[in-house]
Amino acid sequence: MMRRPTHHAKPQMTQAQAMVQLKMFLAGCTDEVLAALTVDTLAPRFKVQRREIECVLLASQDSRRRFLARAAL
Repeated sequence: MMRRPTHHAKPQMTQAQAMVQLKMFLAGCTDEVLAALTVDTLAPRFKVQRREIECVLLASQDSRRRFLARAAL
């Protein structure tokens, strides 16, 4: 008789999937939350290299600042 496993292993998320989740999270943040985020707050949540988190975070913050500056004109 075959035994069925009692639990299933959770599939590991790829780096690309983690990066997509990070970018989606940042895109959905309010202006205040995005401005307050740091690499230290994001690193435990997203399994991406800290350097990559920093690049994406800084680009998102800069993009949002430019968007807000244009909207204020």
